[in-house]
Order: sequence, then C-alpha cells, then structure tokens
Amino acid sequence: MKIHIGELKSTNEITKGCSAFLICDEILKESNNEFIDYLNQENFNAVIDDSYGGRGFACVNVKSRIYSNGSMANSLVSSFIGDNATCALTVDEFKTVWEIIKVHKEDCSVETLLKQCKEFDDNYKVIECCDKIFEIEPDNAQALYYKTLVLFDLKEYKKAMDLANHAISIYPKDYKFYNIKAFILTDLYRLPQAIECYNNSFYLGGFDADDNESTYKYRAICYLRKAREEFYIKKDLDEALKCVNVYLNQFPQDEEIIRFKDELSHGKITPHYTRYHEKLMYFEDKAYELFEFGFLKESFEAYGDVLDASQDFKNNVDKTGYKWFDCLTGRGTSDVDNFRWYDEVLSKCLMGFDGDYKEFFTKLFDVNEDNVAACVDKARLFTKINRKDLAIQYSKMLIEECPKSKEANEFYNWITWEIEKRKRLSECCKFKDYNNIDEYIDDVVFCLIHSCRYSEEEAKNFAKIKKDELERCYENKCPADDLAMDYYPLCG
Repeated sequence: MKIHIGELKSTNEITKGCSAFLICDEILKESNNEFIDYLNQENFNAVIDDSYGGRGFACVNVKSRIYSNGSMANSLVSSFIGDNATCALTVDEFKTVWEIIKVHKEDCSVETLLKQCKEFDDNYKVIECCDKIFEIEPDNAQALYYKTLVLFDLKEYKKAMDLANHAISIYPKDYKFYNIKAFILTDLYRLPQAIECYNNSFYLGGFDADDNESTYKYRAICYLRKAREEFYIKKDLDEALKCVNVYLNQFPQDEEIIRFKDELSHGKITPHYTRYHEKLMYFEDKAYELFEFGFLKESFEAYGDVLDASQDFKNNVDKTGYKWFDCLTGRGTSDVDNFRWYDEVLSKCLMGFDGDYKEFFTKLFDVNEDNVAACVDKARLFTKINRKDLAIQYSKMLIEECPKSKEANEFYNWITWEIEKRKRLSECCKFKDYNNIDEYIDDVVFCLIHSCRYSEEEAKNFAKIKKDELERCYENKCPADDLAMDYYPLCG
C-alpha cells in the first residue's frame, strides 16, 4: 500500500505505508482458505469486527501483525484500486516477502532480548541488547547483570564499577552484583574493599550458588595479592600468613605459594629460592596492569614500589641463584648488571615527577636511542628470572620503537631462537612422525649440539660414524634426544 501514501486513510490497524501489503488471489474469495490459516500460524490476528468481504483481496500489516480479508480490506481496495490488482502480491509472493522480513524483523520484547544477551558471543552486541532492554525496563536486574559482566570482561572497569554500584543500590540482596564488584576490585588491587564484597556475597548465598567457581578462584587470587602486600609493604607476617592460607585452601598443590608460606613462617624472604625477583615482578605486574586499565595515579604509586623492590633485589643478588643461573638458557652466568632500566629510567622519571601523570608515563615508556640499551637490559633481566613471555613481548616492542638498534635486534633474535630451540628439543623427547630417516638424523645432530654440547662438526661426524646404529634406533622408534643423551660426553 506504500504507493498510496498521502491518499490512503488509516482503517483501524490496517494502515498505509511500508508495513502494509495488499494480496490478491482467487483462494481469498473463500471465507476459509489456506492463506488465512497460514497467517494464523504465523501469529497474525484478524481485525476485530471485520465482516467477510469475498472479493479476493487481503491486506496484511507485518508490523502490527494484523490482517483483513473482509470489509476493511475491501474499503481500501474500493477507494484506490477497484478491480485492478496489478499492484497487489499473490499469496506465494507475500509468503516469500514475509520469510525475508522474519529473518530481519527485530523482536524487541524483554524476554527475547534477554535470550539474545545469553546467546551472543559478541560483547558489544550484548551491551546493545541490554541498552534496548533499559529503554523498556530501566532497572531490569538480568540486563544490569549482563551489561556489568560484559563491561568487566572488556576491562571497562570505571563503567563496570558505576553500573555495579547502581545495581547494588536497587538490588542490595543480589549476590551476583557483589561478585562482579569484587572481581573488579581484585583486578584493581583494592583488596580490602574486594574482600568486603566477597563477604557480602557469602552472606547472601553467593558461595553456595551453582556458578560459584569463578567466585572462589577470584577470591583466592585476592587473598594471595593481599598476602604479598601485607608481607612486602606492611611487614605484617601474621596477616599475610592468614591470607595465604585462604589461597592454599583453594589451591593446595601450588608449590610456589607453599614456598611463599614457608618464607612467611620464617619471617623473611629466603635467598635460596631467589624470591627477591618474585617480589619485583609482583609490583611490576601490578603497576603496568593499573596503567593499562587507565588508573594512572594508582599505577604511579605502584611504580614507586617497583623501584624499591628492584633495589632490594639488586642489593641481595649475591645471595641468590640469580647470579649464577640463567633460567632461559639453563646455563650459569656471573652477570649481575641488569638493573639499568630501574636505576636510570624509572628512578629518573619518579624523581622528576611534577604532578602530571600522563607526562610521567609518556617519559617512562618512551624508547629512544639514549635509553634503548637500558631497556634491553631490562629484557635480559626478564629472561634470567624465567619470564620469557615478558622478555619476548618487551624486546619485540623495543625493535618496533627502535628498529635500527643493533643491541635490541640481536637480543630479540637470540631469545626467539632460544625459545624455538627449546621447543624443538622438547619435541625430540618423543619419537616424531618422521617422513624419512634423514629427518631423524637431523634431530639427533640438533640434540647433540644443543643438549650434549657437541660442536656442529663433531655432531655430524658422529652421525656418519654411527649411521648403522642410527638406522636401528630409527626402526625401533627411539626418541632423538634419548639417543643423543646416551652419548653425552660426561657419560662416556
């Protein structure tokens, strides 16, 4: 009926415009017909008090789900169409149009939108659905929960916190909102406030709910972080020990934290376990995460703790295994000069702070020709304390910022090669699916060089001399690394 806009007057709920379709078909001359049955099955309703028309026309409004094949439709036809049905659809044409419309037709009921929120994998679509629900029901509890959870997942912590507080003000006895707020506060290292929220959730039954796995996990992380803060900053050993016990109740097999508990019991960091670097990395992770989340003031304060921890590590390095062992290469080292970034870059930025946090972080993370050597020094430190993930990430950033730096490129190439080497050695501990014996011999030579300290020439000569034995081992599916270790020099 769109062609009659401007002429056609509304007749009850059959209105002019894009939503109304005129259908003309012989079967519509019968009062009971297949098309009317089809409309009823598709949840269309007949216009109330509409008498039977019998002229073979029907008018259907797809927006309001209303139809007429009686006097209402006939009055529209009589006024503007007469017996000319050329502008009408057939029944089959309308069915085709309606199937297309159904695919794109938006059901804006709260129930449907909530169902979509649950089904969507796209966080931004969930937010869009929740906002549509709020237009209908501004304080819908489930929509508030979905949106708060998504904002938390997107690390939009400020928005998530505001929405969680709003939800708690409306639904103070719903544990789910206390849980999300506790998760946010845990990520932001606001640990006492987080614990208060966990306690509120506990009293409201949140820890008895079916979805409590993430709650227990986050609560344990929160208490572990509080234990470190109590120990590293406040020197409160008793409180730290209580907190670490909460974590171990949840994860009793965590050997690293069992060692941490042992330190708390002794009242000091144990040099034998080289734990000074763990203190440094705790504050390093905390400071950078807070910066990433946009909490600059809190990050700045945490970087002060980073500098203190680096000095503590540096002053005690002679007492630790750090001086003699590189965790990435698995070899000894006497190098202790890997603190230049902390001593030069971080210290200088903290001392020169003038109250402008954005300027502080711009200077702190600036990489240029003057400080790239100190930055590479920091990347080397990461490898020595077994944080190769950080070392790769950081060194990759360095060559992106200073692509001409020889030192940065050499270090990045070295660490990526070391990691690939270790990966290949690990794969050689089992017999691989080789295409031929030459691939097997290549792996044996590789293991002799990198596991057994053969030179390349010695390893290749060994492969030639022991060719018959290598063939037997290949047939018996002996792992390449096992064969190489049989000929480790110290084993004779």
